[in-house]
Amino acid sequence: MKNRKFVSVIMWTIIAVSFVVTFIAYPHLPDRVPIQFAFDGSVNSYGDKITIFLLPALVLLGYIGIPIFAKIDPKSENYEKFKTTYQFFRCSITVVFAVMHFFILYKIFMPDDTVFDISRSVLFVIGILFIILGNQMPKLKQNYFIGIRTPWTLAHSDVWYKTHRVGGISWTLAGALIIFSQFLPLADITFFIAVITISVLIPVIYSYVSFQKLK
Repeated sequence: MKNRKFVSVIMWTIIAVSFVVTFIAYPHLPDRVPIQFAFDGSVNSYGDKITIFLLPALVLLGYIGIPIFAKIDPKSENYEKFKTTYQFFRCSITVVFAVMHFFILYKIFMPDDTVFDISRSVLFVIGILFIILGNQMPKLKQNYFIGIRTPWTLAHSDVWYKTHRVGGISWTLAGALIIFSQFLPLADITFFIAVITISVLIPVIYSYVSFQKLK
């Protein structure tokens, strides 16, 4: 219980810092701020500077919203069986979005920094997130909001368990590939999309095949 309260304090601190830093930075921002970056780090499009609050807002809504989804889930009783893993997912996603927000703020104020590559940095963080969530995925129990929720995993607990073991492996490998690709010439948007797509499709297809074997 004490650990959970401590983690909650840390998460709320991260959320608060995201908003405080953004409010402090806001008067000094240009009228138009970057809202999308290309794979090479260049800016694809701009938006009004009020959009700088979008990521902190998503961080807040996500952290508040996930517990609400858990309560209205028809399988809400299962959350007690993977409470620690559920909190781990919740906190990991919160931290990653907050880190991305600080990356964007840094790039806005330091546009001439040629050492910091925001696109590669974001992908590196996403790779770490995939590895972390992939390792936790086999611990998830049946629910309608977190995990690989196909008709076949939700229909049978064994299919859910086996699929999330396979999904955990595919997500972990995908995360590792995303990270290591940042140091290789093959790092481009096509490779990134291909890795993500394959890592998602493998467990989905496996869940169908596994369910069919039960018939």
